[in-house]
Amino acid sequence: MDTKHWTSLNTILDDALKLTPDERITFIYQYKGLSDEMRQEAISFLDSIHKSDDFWDRLIESNNELIEQIDSNTLTTQPIEDSYQPFQIGPYKILNKIASGGMGDVYLAERTD
Repeated sequence: MDTKHWTSLNTILDDALKLTPDERITFIYQYKGLSDEMRQEAISFLDSIHKSDDFWDRLIESNNELIEQIDSNTLTTQPIEDSYQPFQIGPYKILNKIASGGMGDVYLAERTD
C-alpha cells in the first residue's frame, strides 16, 4: 500500500469514525472518488473496529464481577487433584484452583509474609 493510498484511506476512516456505527457504511458508499477496492478496504477496517468497540467495556465488567465475588467471599473454587503438592511462588502459597481454560489455570493464593 503506497503512502497516498494509506493517507486517503486514513482520512476517510477518520471522517467515518466521527459518525455513529449505523451511518458509517452509508458514508463510505456516498464518499466520492473511491475505487471499489478502497471502499471495500474501508468497510473492512470499520467492521474490525466495530467488532472490538465494546472489548474494554466487557473486560472491565468481567473484572468488576470477579472483584465483587472476591469481596463477598462467593468465589467458587475447585478442589485441587489428590496428587497436587502445595507449592509456593515467592511470598504466595497456592490454595485452590479457581478456573481453567484457554491459556492455563487460575489459582487462589495467599501471601505468607
